[in-house]
Order: sequence, then C-alpha cells, then structure tokens
Amino acid sequence: MWCTSILGNTGCKRWLRCGIIYSDHASGELFPVGSTLVTYTALDASGNSSNCSFNVIVSDNEVPAIACSGDINECSNTDANVTITAPAVSDNCGILANSLIGERDDNEALTAPYPFGTTTITWTVTDVHNNTNSCVQTVTVNPLPAALAGADRLICFDESTVLGADAVVGSIYSWTSVPAGFTSALANPSVSPLVNTKYTVVETSENGCSNSNSVTVTPNPELVIYELHNDVSCFSGSNGTINITVNGGTGSYNYAWSNGETSEDISGLSAGTYTVTVTDDNECSAELVIEITQPISALQATALITDPILCFGDKATVLVSASGGTPFDEGPLYSGIGYRYNVEPGDFGFGITDANGCIAIATGTIIEPQLLMVELDNQTDVLCQGDETGVINVTASGGTTPYSYAWTGPDDFTSGDEDLNGLSAGIYNLTVTDENECSVTLAAITITEQALPNAGTNGTLTICAGSTVTAK
Repeated sequence: MWCTSILGNTGCKRWLRCGIIYSDHASGELFPVGSTLVTYTALDASGNSSNCSFNVIVSDNEVPAIACSGDINECSNTDANVTITAPAVSDNCGILANSLIGERDDNEALTAPYPFGTTTITWTVTDVHNNTNSCVQTVTVNPLPAALAGADRLICFDESTVLGADAVVGSIYSWTSVPAGFTSALANPSVSPLVNTKYTVVETSENGCSNSNSVTVTPNPELVIYELHNDVSCFSGSNGTINITVNGGTGSYNYAWSNGETSEDISGLSAGTYTVTVTDDNECSAELVIEITQPISALQATALITDPILCFGDKATVLVSASGGTPFDEGPLYSGIGYRYNVEPGDFGFGITDANGCIAIATGTIIEPQLLMVELDNQTDVLCQGDETGVINVTASGGTTPYSYAWTGPDDFTSGDEDLNGLSAGIYNLTVTDENECSVTLAAITITEQALPNAGTNGTLTICAGSTVTAK
C-alpha cells in the first residue's frame, strides 16, 4: 500500500460558464497521511473569482510486515549461547526507529544463555503510524547424548572388555577405532584388541543431537610360560622336577602351584598333574598344566635257584631276572640280570638296575644240608677163631635222608644194612649215600678173632665156653 492518496473528484461543483478553475493541488497528486486542505479557485474572464476548500484526510491502517527467521534447535550440555537473528520487517510508510523488540517468555535478555527445553521469543514491530505486528520464534535447547565410551583401561592379553553403556532408547550408535578395523552399531560392544587401540563412539539421539567420546584399551603383554620337567625315575618315587620360564606380562610374577608351592620351580614331585598359575603386577595371569609321569610298574627282581646245594660244602647257582621299571633300549634290558654261580649258602641279595638307575634286590635263601656223617657206635670182635660172631653198629646223620649203606668185607662180603652182625674176622668198609647222592666213607673197621689157645706151665688159659682143654 502506498503511504499517500490520490485525489480524484473534488468536492467543489463547477458553475462557471466561462473562465477557469484551478487548485493548489494538481489532480492525481499524492497526499500524505493526515489532513491536507485543498482549495479550488474559480476565475471568470472578468476576473471574478470564488474559492472552495475541503480537507483531504489520509489514514495509514496497514500493519508493518514482519518475518521471523526459522525456529532454532541447539544441542548443548549446558545452557546454550544462541545467536539470534532479528526478523525482517518492512512497512509502506516506514518503521518507527528502534521499535523492533524481541521478548523471551522467560523474561531473560535475548543474548542470555538459553536453558534446556523450548524458549519462545515474541518479536513486535511498530511503524511510523503506530501500527504494530508481531511474530513468534522458538529456541529449543536439547541436551547432548551422553556418548559413554567408558574409562581408559588395561585388559589382559586375549581377554575382552565391554565398551560404552546400556543403550538409550531412540539413540543411534556408531563405533570406529584407531588403528582402523573395528566398527559397531551396538551401544556396548565387546572388544579384545591385541595392540593399544582407541575406540570412538558417536551417539545420535532421537532429537538429532550427536556427541562423541573415546576410550583407549591397552592389552597387557602376553604372559607365556615355558617348562622343562623331569618325570619320576622309579615307580612310586618322588624325584620329579618342573622348571618354568615366564616371558611377557608386566613387572614381577607370583606363582601358585596346585600343590601349594609358591616358588618358580618345584621339585621332589611324585607322579601326577601339576598346574601353575603365574600372575603379573597387573593381575593378569596365565596357566600351564604339566603331567609328571612314572614307570608303568615298579622294578621287580626275582631269583630262581637253578642249582641248589645238594651236598654240604657245595655252591649253588642262581638265575636273577627283572620286570617293570624302565628297561634299557639296547643290550640287556636290565643291569645285573643273569646267572650267579658259586653262591654260598645262606641268605643272598642281588641288585639289578634299570635305565633310570632304579634298583631292585632279588633275595632268597640257599639251604645247605648238614654234613653227611657216619659214626661207629660199637663193634664186637669174634671171640673164637673161625667163628662168625662179630658185630658192627653205626649211626649216619646229616645229609638228606633216606640213606643207603654199602658194606664190603672179607671174602667178597657186601651188605646194604645199616648195622652188621654175624661177622667173621676181617676188615670192613662202609660208604653211606644220602638221597642227594652225597656220600661219606667210614674208616675201615677191623673185626678181630681170638687166637687158638696156647697153655703154658705158668700161663693162664682162656677158653671159650663149652670147650674142652686137655693138659699134657
């Protein structure tokens, strides 16, 4: 709209037949707002004139134009400092100076920080004729999403850790990593880096605000346990050893063995399974299981008397053998096995050794028969020459019963009896043999007989009973 008005028909009527009519305002002239006096003068040819006046009143009823800039949305963790752009204003007659006013519904200055939520700004403008108009603009401050990545942390090698926090309904998550290679859309993904890795999460809330945060995960150097062990040498023994070496980790190490030991290396072990847990200064640990074995069975030695002692004074032969333990790979399976000759009577013990140096004793007892003996108990000589009244009584002992007797004597005499009687005079020999063919010989026994009588004048004559003696 224009701020002026065009005058059209006037309010003066024309009665002049000849002459002119003129006005102080031309036809079609623009009139300003307000009241303007317009005068028409009629002048005839004779110079006579007449005036007619009226007021032209122009009113400004048009409001100024005002256009607020768009509503503002801000994302912030605190009250936001927002740059406010004033609305565009215009008016057909002009804007009253300094009349554009913006007022917040919280009565704070336009330049003051804006709180969370929506603040309404009402803009008002006044034109030079006091016509007003207004528009409304909103400033909405939304909180930034938490974007929780978590605290920097150290994890043990080959373990995992969960990043972030529980998901917020409506939020979208995007994880990346440096070094690159990891992406995830989860709120709290699980990771297990092998090198120091920085993980960054960008969380975008449902109101469109985004925030990011990062966490660095440092893996502890890998703990590696090496072991060297010696198995138990002898069955049921306890000379096993385990020596370990640890690499990696951080700082010093603590050792915890399944048998209660806390030293790095352990010894004096019997067969079984041993587990060691090594823990470093970062409480990271590694575990190793070691099996200590032993021979399948105990080394056993046996002795077999192959040639026992049959006769007193002889020697025996013993065969020593073994089983179990750890045989040698080459040569005899065990050291000390085989025959043992000329073994004395009594208790014996022969040691054998296996490849691990284990020792077993083959024991036994060699029994020796007592000395085979024969003794003359008594003998009776022949009383009268030519008679057979001699007697020999003997007793055998020792050796191994039963005994056999072999007598020889005069005139091809032989007998297998123990004791002899009805013997004639002569020399008798006896050999006694026991069950083991051991023998002993009795010293020759002489059975004598009485000589023929020889009576002298001064002698004494002994005669056999029933004999007759004739003196001459």
